[in-house]
Amino acid sequence: MITKVQKWRNSPGIQLDKATLSAAGLEVGDEVGVVVMHGAIVVTPVRRARAFHDLHDLVRRLPKGARRAEVSWGAPVGFEFW
Repeated sequence: MITKVQKWRNSPGIQLDKATLSAAGLEVGDEVGVVVMHGAIVVTPVRRARAFHDLHDLVRRLPKGARRAEVSWGAPVGFEFW
């Protein structure tokens, strides 16, 4: 695919066709990483290892009788500081 660097509002940008996005496993709205390697601009999909969690939502989902006491994980086994 050949495209042009064009002005998009106050920034330069490029436009990618649907086939190129699909081949890279991307969709509109996906996050990408952009780096320059040996004079080439490399765009890669950002794959998050974990999804975003809201602490308040997670706490709300705890069962009513959930224990709220401190849990002992045992004595240190390495270089932990307790």
